[in-house]
Amino acid sequence: MQQRILFVVGALALAVITGVSGFFYGTSVGEARANQIRQTFFQERFGGAAASRDSSAMLPGMGQPASRSAVTGQVKSVNGNTIELSTRDSVIKVTVNDTTQITKLCAGTLDDVKTGERLVVQGDSDAGGTVTARSIQIAPDRGGSSQ
Repeated sequence: MQQRILFVVGALALAVITGVSGFFYGTSVGEARANQIRQTFFQERFGGAAASRDSSAMLPGMGQPASRSAVTGQVKSVNGNTIELSTRDSVIKVTVNDTTQITKLCAGTLDDVKTGERLVVQGDSDAGGTVTARSIQIAPDRGGSSQ
């Protein structure tokens, strides 16, 4: 009888250890997979340089060489083919050229960019921190939709 109790207790301990080990292994595999999916998403959407959660940290003038960038901010001004964009941390100059795509739920132009609107800009930044836009998306205002 005593051997049977020891056997049952040992089997239960082994089952608990196996279950806990499986749980922690599954959690670590799930986290690794989620990180891989997140990294792939940002690389496909913004290019390799913007694969971090805070793409503004990749801008030149903040300790990094010129690279592809994605910037989100509010339009401070539009002057010719230059947009000044206020981000959470600074003001970024965005240069628009003939190859820049501007979208606003439909095709857009530089004339659609108005002071006060929020933009998502993707492009290449130079050593001085100016981004040459490849595409610009005019984000809906917080009240629902963009003008």
